[in-house]
Amino acid sequence: MEPLFKGSHLAVLRASAPVRTKDGTGIDLKVYFENLGEVPFTAHPKDTMDHGRWLYEQANAGAFGPVADYERPDVTVDDLQADLDKLMPDVILGLATDDELSLAKNLRRTIKEMTA
Repeated sequence: MEPLFKGSHLAVLRASAPVRTKDGTGIDLKVYFENLGEVPFTAHPKDTMDHGRWLYEQANAGAFGPVADYERPDVTVDDLQADLDKLMPDVILGLATDDELSLAKNLRRTIKEMTA
């Protein structure tokens, strides 16, 4: 198979399944590299490697199919607890805003419901 792109370090044979990253700055792909096989790869427009920039440009242009939006996986208790943990220092020190206090209460209630 002829490479789609031959960079200074790697040759890209094919790529598929483009999905925007959670923060929206990159695109996750399944990339089949010569000598490596298929690997998950996150392409960024400012990647330090030429194959990363090329993959981002091509994926963003739709060359590997439409770029799907990031979909947050189902929320777990650990996810909610991590969000609550970020708020707690300000809550404890009395620095939290009313919105942050409300969010902390709702997170705690949801955690309790999920673990009951």
